[in-house]
Amino acid sequence: MLVRCLVICVVLAAMVGCSATAGEGTRAPDSTAEAASSIVSTTTTVEVEPLFAVSAAEVEAVVAERSSFGIAVNDAFNDPDASAFVSLFQQGAYFTDPVNPSMRPDVAFMHELYGGGEVGSLALAEAHPTRALPHGAWDLDLALGNQHGAATVGSIQVSDPPGSLRVIRQLPVSEGKAERGQHYFEIEMLRSFPDEIAAVLYLSPADVERVTAQVAIADEFMAAYESAWATRDLETIARLYDRDASRSDYLIGSPSGDSLIDWIRRLLDQHPGFGIVIDAAYASNGGPAALVQWQDVAGEALCSMTVVTIWDLDPDGLITHESIYYDPTDVLECGWDS
Repeated sequence: MLVRCLVICVVLAAMVGCSATAGEGTRAPDSTAEAASSIVSTTTTVEVEPLFAVSAAEVEAVVAERSSFGIAVNDAFNDPDASAFVSLFQQGAYFTDPVNPSMRPDVAFMHELYGGGEVGSLALAEAHPTRALPHGAWDLDLALGNQHGAATVGSIQVSDPPGSLRVIRQLPVSEGKAERGQHYFEIEMLRSFPDEIAAVLYLSPADVERVTAQVAIADEFMAAYESAWATRDLETIARLYDRDASRSDYLIGSPSGDSLIDWIRRLLDQHPGFGIVIDAAYASNGGPAALVQWQDVAGEALCSMTVVTIWDLDPDGLITHESIYYDPTDVLECGWDS
């Protein structure tokens, strides 16, 4: 069970003058203009562009709504009646298989295959013994969100062989319903290939080869990502990104290209104690994902914030897009109050 992040003094400490110990927080300025002026010394007139483009209250409201949607999807997956689950998705929605990109089961089939708790899976096992996962339920650890949708962190509890399949689920949302679903499997779990997990997922030899490749790509990327951020060198970090890379991040206004690199520069300049720690890495045919801690040290205070980050990579392993999902309990916990 992941330790709940301490606070978003992380990235905000210098802006709000945070001097609290972890979990206490400090009240932020009441406007963007005040936030900007709080960074600048009173002896200079140089203007510093704020790191954050959207107010905390607006972010918290949207993230809370999206994370609640992720919880509803998880609960509906465990309901033997498929109607509640199907109603949360747009007509024609599908799930992208994390192993084989050619497989795109529709929502009803996904519920039949994985959903309904123990009753549903046992019924399917009797009818299709080679297609069903004997499991108890989807367990939810964390539900996060951004302006585009929800992401959840959890697992499928498997009874034969016993264990769990640890998963990040990404759910792009529009007009109140999910457009599709994407699953990412935790890498440490996938390392048990081909014996245990392959048997549970009924994977073919070709599928096992795909997973092995996915793990290798994710391992290489995560190592480069953590190493680059540890250097705090802008050029090293910038080399992770494609020239036209974009970022879905409600807090910072979702910059792309040079604007994204400029935002990273300002982050490094304004927050010398900022760092990134990857708690758990995930992989799929769509690219890597991770449960990440953003951490910042301000004086004696260590603040951290949990996010889910999902990356799209080009054939050279460069980031073409990254999506940041926030835990709603983090957004205001450090006293960042609009």
